[in-house]
Amino acid sequence: TSLISEASNSVAIDFIKELNEGKIRFNGYLFGVEYLMINRHGQNEDPTLKMSFYKTDFFTFRVFAKLYQELRNRFVIKEINDLNSVPAFLCSFGIGCFIIATDDIEDYLIIAHRGNGVIVDKDRYHYSMNEAFSLMDIDIYGNISFTSCLFRGLREELGLNENYRKQIVDYGFLDVDIMLNRFEMGISCYAKIKFDNSFTMEKFKELYNAAQDKELETIELEIIAMSKLRNFIKDHEPQFSVGCINGLKSLLSRYESNYI
Repeated sequence: TSLISEASNSVAIDFIKELNEGKIRFNGYLFGVEYLMINRHGQNEDPTLKMSFYKTDFFTFRVFAKLYQELRNRFVIKEINDLNSVPAFLCSFGIGCFIIATDDIEDYLIIAHRGNGVIVDKDRYHYSMNEAFSLMDIDIYGNISFTSCLFRGLREELGLNENYRKQIVDYGFLDVDIMLNRFEMGISCYAKIKFDNSFTMEKFKELYNAAQDKELETIELEIIAMSKLRNFIKDHEPQFSVGCINGLKSLLSRYESNYI
């Protein structure tokens, strides 16, 4: 209890310091991971992962992130059940999206360059869009939804609102990951967008520059031809965030195998 109290006070001081520095901070509600279960489904016994979530908030996430750094030597994580024994520390879940854009001649990856105003992965290449799974992410039936989170992130961080929905021609979810250096979980995904005469690369950049949360997360976008992506990764790997580079290698393998 005293450790939690000390961490809470420390995070509160950090919040005040960051606000005084002009950084934007708010204590929004988030989903934490309560339980995970691996199973098989159907005649083909396709692997499945069932996840249940609990309600938490950004301040609590920061508190347990600080606690984890103090206690991480006591954590031994070798399998799913080990995660199920420490749900309080899994008090956030993120969606990391890679944008693949096509003009029918070439496919391009659009990745983001993180700014210095973010908490982690400052000044790194990162997912095109990275959004925390929150209580806002509800589908039309009232169920929590990764897809709703994906499209909210595309709208708030990249400006791709409902008017441009038809330009998003495909999307899918890829890998569930946990970064043990920060003890954060998330799922990677991709979205394909199509350029045409009315929706050009220049228009996309305009939408990004005007997006609601652009200034909170990123400072610019990097556009790389998919045919040159493997060499780009080789030349710039230290400049990527850890979560992004692992997800990107997985995405590229699927892309080159025509699964995406």
